[in-house]
Amino acid sequence: MRTATGKSSLKTVVDAERRLLGAYRFPDDLEERHSLQLAPLQLQVVQDQLQTVRRLLASQQADTKKLSEQVVTLTESIDGLRQSFASARTDDPKPSVRKSSRKKIYRSAQRKRSSKG
Repeated sequence: MRTATGKSSLKTVVDAERRLLGAYRFPDDLEERHSLQLAPLQLQVVQDQLQTVRRLLASQQADTKKLSEQVVTLTESIDGLRQSFASARTDDPKPSVRKSSRKKIYRSAQRKRSSKG
C-alpha cells in the first residue's frame, strides 16, 4: 500500500500479515496432533491398496485378452465347420437316410391300417 508520499507503509503490510496468520488455527490439541501423525500411515495404507487394485486390474486385463483370443479361435473353428458342412451338403446329391427312413415308417403304418380294415 502507498501513502500520500508514495512510500509503502510497513505497518499496513505487517498488520495485513498478522490478520492472515491470525485466521489460521495451528493444531494445538492432542487429537489434532495425533491425526496429523497418523496421516502418513493412512497414506501408506491407501497407496498399498491402490497398488493391489492396479495388480488385480492388470491380471483381469490379461485374462480378458486371453479369453478374447480364445473366442476368436472358436469363432474361426465354427466358421470352418459351417463351411465344411455346407460344402459337404452341396457335394453329396444322395437323399439323406433320415428321409428314406421316414418314408418306410409311413408306408409300414399305412399297410398295417389297410390290413386291419
